[in-house]
Amino acid sequence: MKELMPKKNQWLIVLLIGILLVVIAIPTKSTAEPEESAATDEELRLKNVLEKMEGVGNVSVMITFRKSDEIEGVVVIADGGGNAVVVKNITEVVQALFDVDSHKIKVIRGNQTN
Repeated sequence: MKELMPKKNQWLIVLLIGILLVVIAIPTKSTAEPEESAATDEELRLKNVLEKMEGVGNVSVMITFRKSDEIEGVVVIADGGGNAVVVKNITEVVQALFDVDSHKIKVIRGNQTN
């Protein structure tokens, strides 16, 4: 009569496959995060351009990215953000530079400190 129980080698293979699947499923953190450094460069460049525009004043910029390096949204906090013309100009500049739809751009008036 043949034995229906798996042999030791078969159990070992099943155990090793299980361990391999667990190791593969454990998330790892990447040491290089190019999106953050790229965002910082883009934010600084946009800040510099916007601050040179008339009526904008001091500016803070935040750009969020999707995993595919596509811009998800842009927030601009500017001293001149309370002026409709300035908001329109900032929005148009961001659209021109980053090819972002206007609904993904938010311009807010910042605190004017004199």
